[in-house]
Amino acid sequence: TLTLTENTTLTAIFAAGEAPLLPYTRPVSRSGFGTICLPFGSEEFSGATFYEIAWQDGAYVYIDQVEVLEAGKPYIFYATANELTITANSTTADAPQNSNGLYGVFSAIDAASNFLKDKYIIYNNTVRLCGNNCSLPENRAYIILSEVPTAAPSLAPGRKRVNMSVYGENNATALDYITEESNMLPAGTYDLLGRKLQKANTPGFYIVNGKKVLLTQ
Repeated sequence: TLTLTENTTLTAIFAAGEAPLLPYTRPVSRSGFGTICLPFGSEEFSGATFYEIAWQDGAYVYIDQVEVLEAGKPYIFYATANELTITANSTTADAPQNSNGLYGVFSAIDAASNFLKDKYIIYNNTVRLCGNNCSLPENRAYIILSEVPTAAPSLAPGRKRVNMSVYGENNATALDYITEESNMLPAGTYDLLGRKLQKANTPGFYIVNGKKVLLTQ
């Protein structure tokens, strides 16, 4: 505590040092797929296994497990706990990247923009086509299916490959008014951007305990 009795000029002198590696956390649904794209890299994470898109054959998208997360690169994850924690390393990216048709975003995509129409997102553990008014929270990713390779690459020793079903134009109606990973939010009431609410006050679509609900009055 410094008590001043007259006009005083104070000068701060900072010593060189390293910034702390802060963790990124997100509540998730155990045994559920989701997407993530962060502006930093990491070799330390818990609560999920991480994958990158490898190829697709029309009915399935195949993803290969990774052990290191690159800054700005989008990934698909499979939650193994109720909270995902990623510790940042010193590498950073100024803008999100894309990888084999998986496009990362740092900022949320608003439903009103219809930007996601005819693109794909991960919803209810499958790859699904977006219709009108699809939204996407920040630090997620969407898929442009036509850019996913159709030739299967070799699988490196020790890596795990899994697949996800694709629901598109020919076998499902395009999804409207959905938020990626809406089924992965904890119990409670949320808007379509994933923001938790005390209660739904106005008519519209909401996510209530993991289910999409239309409030009419």
